[in-house]
Amino acid sequence: MGGKRRRKSSHHFTLPAEIWLAIFQLSTAASPQVLDTDIRDPFKLPPPLSEQEVVESLRESLVTKRALVRVCKAWHSMALPFLYEAIIINNRRDLVSLRTNLLDSKRRAEIDGDGVPSLGWHTKRFELARRSQTHYAPEGIPPDEEISHLSDIFHCLPNLAILIVARDDNYHPPWPSSIVGDLAASCGPALRVLRWRRSPYPDLSEWDQLLRAAPNLRILELPEAHNNLAQLQVGPHLPYLVSLEMAGRSAPYFDTKNVPAFPSLHHLAISGWNGLPSLLLTQYRDQLSSITLRTSHLENAVPIVASLCPNLRRMVIHIRFMNGFPAELPTTAHLGLVYTEESVSRHQAKIFFARLSTLNAPNLQLLRFLDRRLLDHIRYHHPKVFSQGMESLSSRQYRIEDMDGVLVFPET
Repeated sequence: MGGKRRRKSSHHFTLPAEIWLAIFQLSTAASPQVLDTDIRDPFKLPPPLSEQEVVESLRESLVTKRALVRVCKAWHSMALPFLYEAIIINNRRDLVSLRTNLLDSKRRAEIDGDGVPSLGWHTKRFELARRSQTHYAPEGIPPDEEISHLSDIFHCLPNLAILIVARDDNYHPPWPSSIVGDLAASCGPALRVLRWRRSPYPDLSEWDQLLRAAPNLRILELPEAHNNLAQLQVGPHLPYLVSLEMAGRSAPYFDTKNVPAFPSLHHLAISGWNGLPSLLLTQYRDQLSSITLRTSHLENAVPIVASLCPNLRRMVIHIRFMNGFPAELPTTAHLGLVYTEESVSRHQAKIFFARLSTLNAPNLQLLRFLDRRLLDHIRYHHPKVFSQGMESLSSRQYRIEDMDGVLVFPET
């Protein structure tokens, strides 16, 4: 009775590194769209996430990854490559610290020579987001010197597949001329997605250098052109380019004397208010099967696109004003609608259903609302208009679906 209780022996199980890596990968996984190098079909189910949702998924993943690398030394070494898989630069501190970490890792990998890749080897996506500071920093680093750190960063990213220069309204100092050249030399062959959305823009020679160095591009988003930007003459082919996204004002990027050769191009996204790139539409009219329009002048843009592109089967239109809803879609089989406003008035809702009920679309098979704003707002705030509007469409031959692929019926 008075004997000592025997202590149970403890067993410490050590998991193989492969198991830990699988656990880290599953626990930190973001949306697969974060590393997409191809365009997603908006009509496939489940529906693709919006761009904002993709970025939110990435940011949540980064929070988890940063927590894992702080747990212990062993977890730090195993989880750190996952942290560098996709990078978002939010401010100057991110840029400076990233440069230091990448250069240190690259030097260690070269000195050790043990086959363990540097951290930058793992990076597939790099997004230069908003920079909240453009004046001299407390450390005395001026903005132009700060942004020059990008050259060293690009030298450390040999497998970079996605580069995004995000849009924002802040002032950004001009880039040193060497940065685009370093990007082309170090990352060009690996690049699959290039989205350049704000100034500073590459000039004519820099664009030419960058595109010549990136023959494997699949998605190219051009920025809005400035009046002082020369016309871009793309000499080399981009044989794998499937999607070109551009503002209406980006048309001057392409010289009529030297049309770029995109033999795989089948999707064109056009935004802005200054007309359509009719040269591109004419040159690739037989290839284009899908188009996205973000313009307030749909009533003018859609007939031009429809007349120039006989094989157009899929169209996504971003609606702001119901009066501009197209009257005719002669070849389109799948139509996607995205509403850009936060709410819709009763009057606008009635106009929307009136336009939809008279739409001449003999080949249309599916109309899908690609977000919830328009459909849900009319349904919940203008239920009578919704019910009457859907009744007016009951004789249509095409399916009307919400963003989840569920058939939309009049409310009973």
